Amino acid sequence: MDAFELFKDDLLLENNYSLNIVVIKRIDLVAKSIGPERTRNELLPYLADIIEQYDHDEAHYIIAEKLGSFIDLIGDSAHLVDILPLLEQLASKEEVGIRTAVTDSLILILPSLSKSILVNNIIPLLKRLADDHWFTTRVTATSLFTSIYKLVTETNSRQMLRNLYSDLCNDDTPMVRKSAIVNLSSFLAIVDTKHIINDLLSIIQDVSNDDLELMRQEILSTYVTLCNVFDINDYTDHILPLIQKAVNDKSWRIRRKLAIILPNLLKNLKTHHSDINNESDIIKISLLPMLGILLSDVEAEVRISACNSISNICNILEYDSIIADTTLDVIESLVK
Repeated sequence: MDAFELFKDDLLLENNYSLNIVVIKRIDLVAKSIGPERTRNELLPYLADIIEQYDHDEAHYIIAEKLGSFIDLIGDSAHLVDILPLLEQLASKEEVGIRTAVTDSLILILPSLSKSILVNNIIPLLKRLADDHWFTTRVTATSLFTSIYKLVTETNSRQMLRNLYSDLCNDDTPMVRKSAIVNLSSFLAIVDTKHIINDLLSIIQDVSNDDLELMRQEILSTYVTLCNVFDINDYTDHILPLIQKAVNDKSWRIRRKLAIILPNLLKNLKTHHSDINNESDIIKISLLPMLGILLSDVEAEVRISACNSISNICNILEYDSIIADTTLDVIESLVK
C-alpha cells in the first residue's frame, strides 16, 4: 500500500482525535512520497474534503500551515494555483490561528508566482476575500495587501487595491476596520506619497476622529510611518495637526500611546530628513512642547509613559539644552 492510501486508511480507522491530528501532520511526507502529479490530482482534493467535512480547528491549522511548504512538492510554480482554493477555504475560519497560518502560507508562496498568476489568480482571490460576507474572511484580506501590492506593477490594479483597502478601513464591522487600520502602517510604507495623499490620507484623518477609542489609538502608528514617507512640508500640513489633536484627546489611552511613540516620531524625523535639526520648528515649537503637556497630564499612566520616554528623547536630541528648556519646570513640579 502506498503512502497516500495508507494516509487515507489511517484517517478512516482512527476515531481518536489526537491520533487523527498526528496523521494529518504527515501530509508533507505523503506529498514527498507520492510525487507532484499525485499530490495535485489526489492529495490536494482529499485535503479539500477534510477541510469541508472534518470540523476541527487544529486539523485546519495544520493544513493551512503545511500548504506554505508545498512550493517544491507540487511541481513547478505554475501549479501553485492548485493550493489557492484550499487556502481560500480556510480564510473564513473563525479561529485566528488558522487565518494567520493562511496569511503566512500565502505570503510564503507569493514570490514564487508568475506575473500572470498574480494578475489572474491572486488579485481576484484578494478581491473575493475583501468582498466576502463573512467578516473573518475580510479580516484575513487586510493582512495580505502589503505583500501583494508590492508585487503588482500595473497602474489600474494598484489603484483598485488602494480603493479596496480604503473600503476595508471603512467596513461596517469594527473587527475588520481595526485589522485594516493595524495593517495600514505597513501598507503606507510601500505606497507612493501622491497616492497616499489622494487615496488614503482621508482615511487617516477620519479615523483620528473616530468615535471608537480603539480606532483612534491604532491610527497613531501611521504617524510614525509617515515620517519616513512624507517630505517635511506634507508631514507638517497633514499629520502634525492630527498629532496636536491627539495630545488633547479625551481618552487617556490615546495620550499615553502618544507619549510612548513620541521618541520614534522624533527619531524618524531626524533620520529621514537631513534638513531637520533640534532648532527646527516641528521639533522645537511643535513636538517637544507636547512632551511637557504629557508630563503634566491629569492621568498618572500618561505621566509615567511620558517620563519613560524622556531618556530616549534625550539620546535622539543628543542632550540638547532645548529639552531642559521645554521640560525642566514640569519635571521639577513632578518631583515636588
